[in-house]
Amino acid sequence: MEIKCLCLGSIGTNCYLLSTNKSAVVIDPGFHSDKTANFFESNCDKEKMILLTHAHFDHIGDAERLRNLYGAKIGIGVYDSDALADTHKNLAYLFGVDLKPFSADVTFGDLEEFMVGDLNFKVFHT
Repeated sequence: MEIKCLCLGSIGTNCYLLSTNKSAVVIDPGFHSDKTANFFESNCDKEKMILLTHAHFDHIGDAERLRNLYGAKIGIGVYDSDALADTHKNLAYLFGVDLKPFSADVTFGDLEEFMVGDLNFKVFHT
């Protein structure tokens, strides 16, 4: 498995890129970045997913674009899922960010386990 950490945007959102022989996962894609798009482009033959650790605007801003471009599913914890469509809950309104509402493809509960390609994940609600 290969793991890369990126610091994206002017406020430095941590984004992680995970890849294996069968998987390509972007965690917290931040806002528009060629780096995340290039990652999915170079892993086009793998199962893809966008995982969101929480719904603050600076972590979710590019998720919808990446889903539309590469067919990656979006996953987030069940308690944060409604904030994807609410600029007050995701705090975009405080920073004057125009973030269009969207929804996740998958929501996860505490201690839930799931797979993306050949990667196993376990959710811990914090």
